[in-house]
Amino acid sequence: MTDDASGVRPSAMRISDADRERVCARLREAFAEGRVTTEEFHERTAAALAAKTEADLAPLTSDLPVPVPPAPVVRSSRQRELRRIWTAWASMAVLLNAVWILTVITSDSFPGYWPVWPLGLTGALAVVRTLNIRNSDDATVRPGDAAGRLLGHRDRRRAR
Repeated sequence: MTDDASGVRPSAMRISDADRERVCARLREAFAEGRVTTEEFHERTAAALAAKTEADLAPLTSDLPVPVPPAPVVRSSRQRELRRIWTAWASMAVLLNAVWILTVITSDSFPGYWPVWPLGLTGALAVVRTLNIRNSDDATVRPGDAAGRLLGHRDRRRAR
């Protein structure tokens, strides 16, 4: 005879505080879902905290469904591509500004802020690519494309 939802017979094995807390957490979830009443929640929680063996804990959650683990967070290809674009631009900005600062420190005269040109040009391109990515229906990077252009599904149909 099995007493819990997993089909395994609970034993007389002593339990730990972590085991009790795990059952109390499941009871809190069940209460929040509306599966147990306030009275049942308090009774079952008190019984879980007083439990000494696995057999004492099993009936407290045997009539509750097994919780579904949350789905892992997956970063979309759009987010990865945007992060790659702006990380590259920021890295270039740090490097060019460091070179400019060293130039200012080591020269007798004050040179103009020349990093504005490469940073402005690449920043404008990054903005255009960001807008293209955000406006595309299905952004994917075509591996053979030399420019690494992002194409939506409409563009891929035209390219065939």
